[in-house]
Amino acid sequence: APTSPPGAAGSVAGPLPVPSSITHGGAHLAGSGTKFVVPPISDSGRGLEALPELMAEMVDHSAKLSSPWAMGHMDTAPHPAAALTDALVSSLNNNLLFREISPLASVVEEQLNAEFATSLGLPPATPGLWTSGGSLANLTGLFAAAGGYAEDAPPRHEMVVVMGERGHASIGKACRILGLPNVVTVPPLDPGSGCVDVAQLDEAVARARADGCARPVVVGVLGGTVNGHVDDLSALAEVCQRHGAWLHVDAIWGGALAYSADPTCRAYLRGLEHADSIAIGPQKWLFTPRLCALTLFPKLLDPDEFDAILASAMPYSAKSDDDDGGEGGGANRGMWGLQGSRRADCLPLWATMQVLGRRGVQEYVDGSIQLTRELHAAVLKMDVEASLLCGAWCRRMSHSSTYSRCVPTTERRSLPWQFNGSSWSGARGGCLCRLWAARTSCASCWRTRNSPSDSARRRSSQS
Repeated sequence: APTSPPGAAGSVAGPLPVPSSITHGGAHLAGSGTKFVVPPISDSGRGLEALPELMAEMVDHSAKLSSPWAMGHMDTAPHPAAALTDALVSSLNNNLLFREISPLASVVEEQLNAEFATSLGLPPATPGLWTSGGSLANLTGLFAAAGGYAEDAPPRHEMVVVMGERGHASIGKACRILGLPNVVTVPPLDPGSGCVDVAQLDEAVARARADGCARPVVVGVLGGTVNGHVDDLSALAEVCQRHGAWLHVDAIWGGALAYSADPTCRAYLRGLEHADSIAIGPQKWLFTPRLCALTLFPKLLDPDEFDAILASAMPYSAKSDDDDGGEGGGANRGMWGLQGSRRADCLPLWATMQVLGRRGVQEYVDGSIQLTRELHAAVLKMDVEASLLCGAWCRRMSHSSTYSRCVPTTERRSLPWQFNGSSWSGARGGCLCRLWAARTSCASCWRTRNSPSDSARRRSSQS
């Protein structure tokens, strides 16, 4: 690389320094027993001709979420329509901060607000804010619960947040960020199910009111990360109505049940209409790339009240926040919530839903539920040692043999929905059926399918 003369402004005396941790760094690949050394960044670069090799390395040394062998660990494989649209979104690089630099995406966000609200049985005019991931969606809901930007918001040190022990870690983080020090955790009614004990939660909220808390905040869960538990949202809503509390529902996982036709699954949505804020994560179960999440506010239908809590001025915009004229007219989406600049993450989801339609989305959601039920039943038939070989995911699904025997099916408020049974190449779940029949350990199959001799064949098909 060319250098400037010694002493010249902006001169570079020789090659740029590279941290030794990067130059000599490497990463052990889980389950492979090999070590892949990440190449350092060079001074002159490798040129565009190196891109195919770099992409092949990314494929070889990344988790294959679209493989029928993927057992589902938090994330699903994006639908091809979503993945292709995601590349276009990156190329366009529109910014949801201002409407003039995200004209289509701004309208799509508003359309999807009404789509999700209607599918969940909420008023179509329910306002919603899109965020970069589920943690920010929960943070946004709790920010509104704490009064948001309102000048008359109660002192946060006087507020009390009541949640179940099995609540997501992002709730605790949000409370720390927002300066909400009074967090009460309530144990589950049954350790196996994870659902919060509503009676104890009621007592905790009553104590908070008696101690002077003007508006406690209750956090319910629609699809827990640990074992898919669902809190009794109707009962939580009654508690909140009785004590004047704000009900926030973490539906990052379970919000996708809006598109389920399974009566048993849709029953878990009862009570959601009484929530003050609902966090939904299409990135989890609607086959769209992360980061993509939404917070709905069913009770903030009054625009003035919504603005008082969640709006902030955007003085450096080329158009006013209340400008409704012209093509794509309307307020800037960036004036609400906690984020400023945001990527148009709604477009991959929107494109996928345009391609599949509601019925197609429903088939994928209910199909994954059915596959998980089959997996759950198969794991229960295995002996303990065989089920352990399937890894933590299967143990989480089966809960425990004691729980499965002692708790009637009708009383379990837990859904087996974290199974990624999708293989967009065609045969969904076929390899898993062969796995169950052969009683083959997942660890052994992983080593076989990721051997060096298998790498070249997979590289051409999966890249």
